[in-house]
Amino acid sequence: SAATMSPFDEIPRFSPEVFAYLHCTNTDRVKQFREGIEQLSQEGVVQLLHRPDSAIRVPLLAAVGVLQFEVARARLHSEYGVETRMENAPWSHLRWIKNPADLPVLREAHLPTGTVIALDQHQRPALLFESSWSVRYFQQQFEKIEVVDTQSDVVGVS
Repeated sequence: SAATMSPFDEIPRFSPEVFAYLHCTNTDRVKQFREGIEQLSQEGVVQLLHRPDSAIRVPLLAAVGVLQFEVARARLHSEYGVETRMENAPWSHLRWIKNPADLPVLREAHLPTGTVIALDQHQRPALLFESSWSVRYFQQQFEKIEVVDTQSDVVGVS
């Protein structure tokens, strides 16, 4: 049926624990690669992140488990004819910034080593951390900035 999506149709997104850059290995299929990644992200197979401060334009995928990456790669191959290469990324924790108005403060801040700012597919700001220690350290250093581990807790998200 062609029913319109309600705000309740989005699958709850749990905080990812595995991250990887996905490279398109056949340069003549970049358009199909981008379309496929976008589709898989919309379906919730993987979450798509990008780092606004990075020159790297390779998609950064986030998932709860490595199996999601394998599913994404298999579907890109079978449905879009795209070969990919995965490059593991160092992070193991993602926290969304509850109030996006806090983002300018974080851009100027001295974040824990290895911690980076990212945006999800809905342009919601998040932080990527390399360890649970760096999450705790961040929370001690920036007590006024609330971070959450589900997208639905971000201010302005209905």
